Amino acid sequence: MIRIGQEAITNAVRHADARRICLNIRFEVGAIALRVVDDGCGFDVERAQSDAADHYGLISMRERAEDIGSKLEISSERGRGTTVQLRAPLLDD
Repeated sequence: MIRIGQEAITNAVRHADARRICLNIRFEVGAIALRVVDDGCGFDVERAQSDAADHYGLISMRERAEDIGSKLEISSERGRGTTVQLRAPLLDD
């Protein structure tokens, strides 16, 4: 989960020209939730996913989410920033 948050922040800094980035980590019953929101330039999520060869960061975030049994949600709109959300189950010891 840490690497997904790191990649979301890195993308906002490198590609989105974001002025503000908000990171929220919340513990829930049986899960931990991560949310990264930026006010950057945004992008077309569907296009980026279909043209995945140029978007290694998005691929690695999705793969990492799958590895921990989670679903990654990315929403973005040109000129309106990006939101990356993840809810991961807590593992029993």
